[in-house]
Amino acid sequence: MFYSINKLLFSPIFTPSCQTKLTNMSNKHEKKFLINMLIGFILTTSGVSAIIYSAYTEEHKMDWIFWAAISAVAVNAGLLFLGSSLIHKVKADLIRRQKQKSKTDKAMPE
Repeated sequence: MFYSINKLLFSPIFTPSCQTKLTNMSNKHEKKFLINMLIGFILTTSGVSAIIYSAYTEEHKMDWIFWAAISAVAVNAGLLFLGSSLIHKVKADLIRRQKQKSKTDKAMPE
């Protein structure tokens, strides 16, 4: 009984005919975009966390130069990776648009 109810209610949602065409990340720029974005967010977050840790710790006040250097390197490297991921995202979108345009040009005879 539950199977037929689930099939009745949810089969239109999960059928491949109702879904839009999903990309399977065949474009190498999409993969680089995701990887660089994740690395960038992790590095930027760790740099900000190092700043917060050095600001609120009370134990070693003389090692603030170490924490400043660590946070500066982490934040700048994170921003570098985020910028690189933005470039790869633009390239992936341009490649996707070019493929869609070529498909529509082939489909419409003159």
